[in-house]
Amino acid sequence: MQNIWDKKANSYQRFDGKIGKFQQTVLDTLQNFGVNFKDKSIVDIGCGTGVWTLFLAQIASRITAIDGSKGMIEILHQDAAKFGIKNVFTIQKSWSEFNGDEIYDIALTTMSPAISNENDFEKFNALGKVKIYLGWARSRSSDLLEPFFKQLGRKSVDIMAVDRLEEWLKERNLAYKSEILTETRITKRSFKQAFENICWHLEINGLKFDEKEVTSMLEPICKDGFVDETIDSQMKLFVF
Repeated sequence: MQNIWDKKANSYQRFDGKIGKFQQTVLDTLQNFGVNFKDKSIVDIGCGTGVWTLFLAQIASRITAIDGSKGMIEILHQDAAKFGIKNVFTIQKSWSEFNGDEIYDIALTTMSPAISNENDFEKFNALGKVKIYLGWARSRSSDLLEPFFKQLGRKSVDIMAVDRLEEWLKERNLAYKSEILTETRITKRSFKQAFENICWHLEINGLKFDEKEVTSMLEPICKDGFVDETIDSQMKLFVF
């Protein structure tokens, strides 16, 4: 799985010195939940290119960023240097490989597939005094990807990780706050970017595909070498 995330690193969202509309919605919700990042120690699991890590580093005392992808971590380092952020410490390990004994003020994970079962929740819970978990409430819908998923027979997910987490919290009588958040965005991609994005998503979903077939399906929907992708997302935010 590490190699496939390395493939995605160069086209993944990067920190540009500010946060987007959806991230602001998440931060506003966290503030309403009573979360304060100022001068806190934070661990960010599945940090990716560091969009959350580098923004929060400007508020927190220090952040440990963990990701199994060498490519993602390299980009995080580049952007930390670009913006002069020096209180971020990185660990290039998968979640299963990571064994930390420090208890942070805040343990954070956003849209990471790594934390998804009971053992993961136990491990995550032990890492922080406050835990923040943002995950998919339902499978993301993309008008670009859906025809390819349908053609190649992607199986739907019966139980999302957020549902398992909520059940786990209730079984242990752990107090938590949660909120459903939604986002709709349109992304303009070149033919090459769209092709690579489609192939990556097919691969990560374990679907066998022919690149020529992807090309033949993609060409008719590209206009002047570009395609607009509408993405609808529903996520659930937990603090416990």
